[in-house]
Amino acid sequence: MKIAFQIIVIGIFFSLFSCSRLSETEKKMVGVWRLTDYADNLQRDDTTKAAYLKEIEGMKQMKLVLNDDYSYVRSLGLQTEIGEWKTSQDGKFFITKPTTQNAPAMSIGIESVTEKVLTFRIVEGQAITRMVFQKQ
Repeated sequence: MKIAFQIIVIGIFFSLFSCSRLSETEKKMVGVWRLTDYADNLQRDDTTKAAYLKEIEGMKQMKLVLNDDYSYVRSLGLQTEIGEWKTSQDGKFFITKPTTQNAPAMSIGIESVTEKVLTFRIVEGQAITRMVFQKQ
């Protein structure tokens, strides 16, 4: 009985310690997220715009799972990416380090994060992309 109590106390200690290392921003980010909105500032003609809108609808199936041990799973259709995540020291960037082969590391701007909505902003030259995720 004493050993079981010690194991429980040690387990509680480690779970408290592992959660305490998360910043306030990261604590809000932990959870299961679904892409609900995607927009960019690129100009498209009518033909290209139709294909773009269809692609966006497909992207809205994207699911992002951010765990409190800094592991993540991003899935879209049959594609799954796993790896490690963190935020920059100033909390302005979401940084991924995939362990999946051929998946690039990314640093994505965090526009805002609440308990229910996570918004990323990606700037590449003149192109600005905004991705909004809702917590499931």
